[in-house]
Amino acid sequence: MSENATAISRENEKGILVVRFQDDAVTELDQTIKASNELRELADGTGTRVLFSLSNVHLITSPGIAVLIELNRHLRSSGGELKICEAQPMVQQLFRSFGLEKALDIYSSREEAMAAFEVKLAK
Repeated sequence: MSENATAISRENEKGILVVRFQDDAVTELDQTIKASNELRELADGTGTRVLFSLSNVHLITSPGIAVLIELNRHLRSSGGELKICEAQPMVQQLFRSFGLEKALDIYSSREEAMAAFEVKLAK
């Protein structure tokens, strides 16, 4: 990744910020620090809703997981929420081994995660 490249891509869908890591392996510390800084800037504000797609990530190490946990904490403290979707089988297994499915809202598909945002709004 070049120095000026972004670590994440972003788009807006139905008022929800949809983000993903640019690389398919999230293993480098400088890469995760850059992603964390970009996400913090995007998530600043009250009530930000973020959908993090891991569809292209085949490998993630503890610094990458820490980015997701920190983003979740940051969003919740400001009334926002994070949902994670489309994790590859190896990443799903890693999440299960760390018990992250209890700490993070993780969904199999993007559609399922988007629907979960809508259900919460309807309550």
